[in-house]
This record gives sequence, structure tokens and C-alpha cells, in this order.
Amino acid sequence: MVKRLLKWTVLTFSIVLFIFLVVPYFLEKSIKKAILNEANLSLDADMSIGKVHLDLFSAFPNLSISVKDVTISGRGEFVGVDLLTVGTIEAELALNVFSQKEMGFKNFALREASFDLRINKAGQANFEILKNEAFQNTKAESVDFSLSSYSIENANFNFTDERSELIVMIGALNHHGSIDFNQEVSTFDLSTSIASANVFKNGVPFLMGLTLMSSNIIHLEDIDGVSRFSFLNNELSINDLSISQIGSIESHSDHLFFDLTWDASNSDFKSFLSCLPFFYSTDMDSIQADGEAEFNAFLKGKLSSTEIPEYRVELSVQNAQFSLPKAEEGFYNINMDLLVNRSNEIASLEFKKLDFDFLKDRFHATLFIQDWTTDAFMKLNVQTDLLFDALHRVIPMLKRNKIQGSLNTNFNLEGPMDALLEQRVGAFDADGFFKLIGFRYLSSQNNKLTSPLNIDVQLNRKNFLDIFNQFKEL
Repeated sequence: MVKRLLKWTVLTFSIVLFIFLVVPYFLEKSIKKAILNEANLSLDADMSIGKVHLDLFSAFPNLSISVKDVTISGRGEFVGVDLLTVGTIEAELALNVFSQKEMGFKNFALREASFDLRINKAGQANFEILKNEAFQNTKAESVDFSLSSYSIENANFNFTDERSELIVMIGALNHHGSIDFNQEVSTFDLSTSIASANVFKNGVPFLMGLTLMSSNIIHLEDIDGVSRFSFLNNELSINDLSISQIGSIESHSDHLFFDLTWDASNSDFKSFLSCLPFFYSTDMDSIQADGEAEFNAFLKGKLSSTEIPEYRVELSVQNAQFSLPKAEEGFYNINMDLLVNRSNEIASLEFKKLDFDFLKDRFHATLFIQDWTTDAFMKLNVQTDLLFDALHRVIPMLKRNKIQGSLNTNFNLEGPMDALLEQRVGAFDADGFFKLIGFRYLSSQNNKLTSPLNIDVQLNRKNFLDIFNQFKEL
């Protein structure tokens, strides 16, 4: 009896082992063929895939599947452009995936992926590849999306819009998280890091090499047909600056409603410097900086085709200082109060104060721009006494430009900024004095010093535009 039981046990185990080891091998080719057939039916693009591997052991009782070397390439105007390349796609499926009642995804990973999204000058996008039939043939299924984990590892993302000459490049994107869907409150637990973010507009770099990290816990509720995203314990790091975020976003049928606040109180000044392109493109460790800075902001209200939320951004710097690498001197006693605000449908930008000491001089400025998103109206005051020959002592890279001359000024301007573009003489109120003596610099065209420029005037409505145009020609 024992021998018989042992015999059947060994035989049963052998059959199960055969199923787990051999059957997946035969299924792999069928799965690969099915994937390519579905892609051909659904996508207006060409897909190729490498090896498909099934594993019934590592995730038992679930099924693990991996697909290597996935490529989606464009057609027509985008032939030869790879929209997507992926080193490995891995998924863990619940075994009830084979039943007709429910399909379940437990884990999902996208590794070594590259996205190349493009919009050409005609407005055609290489990522609009889903065929209309794909929508028509899609059947509603009962799907369990309670992911224990999902990830995007070491991905690169490029976006190019030829119409607006906008280029966005994101390098080494890593995103990990889980999503737990249920009937009352769904929970998103997310973490993201970007090693390098770059943005170019019209060939001009706006961001270069920015690093980002975020951790987020988000709750999703459906309240009377309104989807509400609540942000809890959210932290965002931009280079060395850490910002906390709380609040919510509601999705209504005809608008979004924002109620968000951001805060970076009691931060050090150097952390804020790390967010400015000039500084984070330099070796931040070699920059000497001290002082305090505070940042807070909010966004609240409706966003629709006719409405814009109110917002307020405040940045304050107190008694700060910094010096650049290899600089003989630095910038000291830096104090700044910046306010960007939109209230009662009026947007404004205001430097209530911008003061600092350098080269035994004091720079002081105030700036107020109202309706800066539409019909901008500006008020500006600048006071300084500067010797250009000594600038390289605080900004070493200017030494090769051989800037010479001096500037002594205290002036006020007030008027519509459109007047500068439209060259409307007398549109700006101007008063004070502006004295620029012997200003010259090393020309990049012929590697010679330019002719000296001398301006010594009392500013008024009539001569302000002439002086402004002289600087435009430099």
C-alpha cells in the first residue's frame, strides 16, 4: 500500500512538474503571436517583440509573464521613429485571469524604456496610434486592479513639438507605487525620481539638469459623481529644496476645482539657489551660501474654459549671502520679498524689495507688474552705482568678456509694457538720472572691444524710449 501510494505521489508530482516546466514553453509562442495580432488590429504602428517567458513557479499561485525587447515604430510621417522601446515588461497575473468573470493584475514593471513623443509642424502626433476599431471592439470586463506593486525603472522621455519649438527631455525616470481600488476610497502610494529634467523653448534652455524627487499618498473618492483626489503626506524635492503639499483636486463634469497649498518655510537660502539654472549648472558644493528663505503658495478655485483659479506665491529671503567658485568677493545682505498673485481676476507680480551689497555698493530695486498675463502695466525703481571693470571679482566667468565702464543710476519708470513693443513715445512716465560712462565689452564677432557707449541723461517721457532702444542694439 505504501509503495503504491509513493508510486502515485511521484507520478502526480512528475505530471505537475511537466506542466509547470514544459507547458509554458509551448504557450510562449502562442502568446507572442497573440500579442502581435492584437497590436496589428489595434495600433496604427509597427510592433516587434523579442522573447516571451512564462513562469508558474516564482509567483505561484499567480502567473508571471515577461516580454523582452519591445518596440513600437511609427508609420507615414513618422516612419523610422521609435515611439517606444522597452527592455523588459513584466507582469504578474492572478490565475483567475483565465476565468470569464474577473481578470487580475497584481504586479507590473516596465524596465529600460525610452519614449520619443513628437508633434510635427502640421500638428500630427506620433503617439496618436490607436485605431478607431480598437474602441469599438473593446468589451467591458470585470478587472481587479489592486496592484501590490508597479514600477517604471530607468526610463527616458523625450517630447518635441515642432510648432511651438518646445523640447522636453527627462532622463533616468524611476517611478514605484501601488494602487488599491475599492468601492469607497482608493489609495495611491507613489514615489518618483528624475535624475535630469531639461526644457528648451525656441532653442533657449529654460531648465537644464534639474533633479526631482516626490513621495505621495493620494486618496480617490467618488462623491455624488464627483471624483476627489486628496493629497496626504506629499513631499517634493527640486534639487536641494524640499516642498510639502496638501490639499485636493475635484473633477466635475465641466470644470476642475483646486484647493492646494505648498510650503517650504524655514529653508536655507542655498536650497533655493539650487533651483536656479545658473546655480545648479554649477558645482553647488563649491558655492558658499548662508541665510534664510521661505516659500509658500496656494491655488484655489475653478479651472474651466472660462475660469482660472486664484493663486498666490510668496518668496522671502532674509540676510542672505553667497559667493561663486573662484570669486574674490561675494554678494551680501541679500533681502528679497516676491509676490505673485491672482485675485478678483487680476494677476500681479511684485518685487516689494530686492536689495544686496556687492563690490562696496548697494543695489536696490522694486518692481510691480499688474495684469502681467494680459495688458501688463509696470512700475520700476532701480538704484545702483556699479563699476563694470570689477564685476569679474564676484562673477569670475565675466573676466574673459572684459566688460568696462561704470553705471550710476536712480530712476523710476511707469507705464504699459506694450508701449515698448509698439514704440509709443511718451507712453512711459520716467524720471531720475541714468549715467553710463565708457561702457564697452569684448565682441564675440571680431574678438575686439566695442566702441565706448556714454549716456548721461535725466530721464523723462520723451527720451526714455531712445535710451531703451540703444540697449536693445547692444
